[in-house]
Amino acid sequence: MRTEGMSKEYVARKYDYEPHRLEICVDCLQILANGDLGGAEEDRTTEEVVADMVEVWGDLLGQITLGRTQEEDETEEEYENSTQSEDEGWFSMSSCEGCGSGLGGDRFYATAWLPIDEEITT
Repeated sequence: MRTEGMSKEYVARKYDYEPHRLEICVDCLQILANGDLGGAEEDRTTEEVVADMVEVWGDLLGQITLGRTQEEDETEEEYENSTQSEDEGWFSMSSCEGCGSGLGGDRFYATAWLPIDEEITT
């Protein structure tokens, strides 16, 4: 690294990512997995779902993955047992955390990888 003309101390930014568990609807699941609804457009079109997801997440939309991570206080056995049934989803009346839809329906786990902005002095 070139250091000529630089002060001995400068501030840099480091980005780490922290997982946040989400419960998403089947439409968001299809968008994240396949990029579209695959012909299953009943209530909303692919474009409408994507627009809703962008409204909720903005630039962070690309940092959402399917499935969930193991919680810090969760044993390996508890994690394995809980993920065996998550592929089938579960019914919920809660709003979707992916697109904000208030419609009840099946929910699935997803993970949003949110940046932790740390200031580093070197």
